[in-house]
Amino acid sequence: MHAGQCDLSSGEWIPDSRDPAYSNSTCSFISSFQDCLTNGRADTGYLHWRWKPHGCELPRFDANKFLNHMRNKSLGFVGDSVFRNQMESLLCLLSELEEAVLVYHDETFQTKTWHLPSHNVTLGLIWAPFLIKSTQAISKYHIQLYLNDLDDTWTSQYHKYDYVMLSGGQWFLKETIFWENNTVVGCHYCGGKNLRELGMDYSYRRALRCVFDFVSRSDHKALVILRTWTPTHFEHGMWYNGGICNRTKPYKESEYTADPDVDERGGRRVPGRGEEWAEAETA
Repeated sequence: MHAGQCDLSSGEWIPDSRDPAYSNSTCSFISSFQDCLTNGRADTGYLHWRWKPHGCELPRFDANKFLNHMRNKSLGFVGDSVFRNQMESLLCLLSELEEAVLVYHDETFQTKTWHLPSHNVTLGLIWAPFLIKSTQAISKYHIQLYLNDLDDTWTSQYHKYDYVMLSGGQWFLKETIFWENNTVVGCHYCGGKNLRELGMDYSYRRALRCVFDFVSRSDHKALVILRTWTPTHFEHGMWYNGGICNRTKPYKESEYTADPDVDERGGRRVPGRGEEWAEAETA
């Protein structure tokens, strides 16, 4: 199968005997709380897997090729902690040739910009977990979502990037109250508030429509890719009721079965079931 016909989303994880592209000792961009080896993990088998698409090969990441293709260009990751992890991984992969220089960060260090001067490449990480305007920075509970308004943290920087990766999903499972046209229209998982339960699908769909309208109408024509949902980390329950996350091998096809109403942080799509929310993200 030719590269242009390869469906990268259809495949399986297979063992890989090669050394990992980077480790906690070779890359300085790994967050301390996500450094498994330093924090005491004894096994290293999780480092030796690679994704194999059906019918074609996925070449190993080539830092030199990436930087040459990205010369004088910019890439922005917009969303939640999934992209924070992926950006750190990309920085580690590129550090084989050049260590990116941090040229900007906001007060909380959640939005950052790096520059690789040898190829004039800019990489940006923009914290906007809902993509739309919200009060998540003020309160962890009963977050107000403004379904008609995008988060200007990323829209104000959109024009700076040639490639824009958008991430949105799990945060919509949190306790949220919905606003449209300056009026509260409902909520998700907000028992006792005497509000209409509309569910997370309602706010998620409205948010993605708002994003689509902005991108399609913008004079700046970046290449935009949306990454949506991530699988749960826990099996046989949640973190608070006996769930475990000690799997040492990736799921095989059709092996994964999860409660569709639950995410890994204990949040649920339907009200009245489950425990209080745990902290969804770390700063």
